[in-house]
Amino acid sequence: MAVIDQVKAHFESLGTKEIKVPEWGLDDKPLIIYATPMTIGEMNKLQKLSNNDDLSLLVYTVIEKSLDKEGNKIFSIGDKHDLMTRANKDVLQRVVEELLDTNSTAELEKK
Repeated sequence: MAVIDQVKAHFESLGTKEIKVPEWGLDDKPLIIYATPMTIGEMNKLQKLSNNDDLSLLVYTVIEKSLDKEGNKIFSIGDKHDLMTRANKDVLQRVVEELLDTNSTAELEKK
């Protein structure tokens, strides 16, 4: 097996993670955000979108990486203003930290 195949196999093994956000849930059930591991290509895209503005980068990360159980984005670019002005910064920051965390559900289950 070529080394690049080993790299790709590792990435595929990371799977999808679940992020529970009780503050954004309904009826005492937390919102569950699903996310795949961040790639360098995605990071590059997010930095370009945010024009290297760290606060915009947080919001773009949530918009681009937050998925529902079926893999569809749960936020759109139209949500940017509300995420920038009407979302709790501490919750938003925690979600971004979990989106960027390298430990996926698959890896945590192995431990």
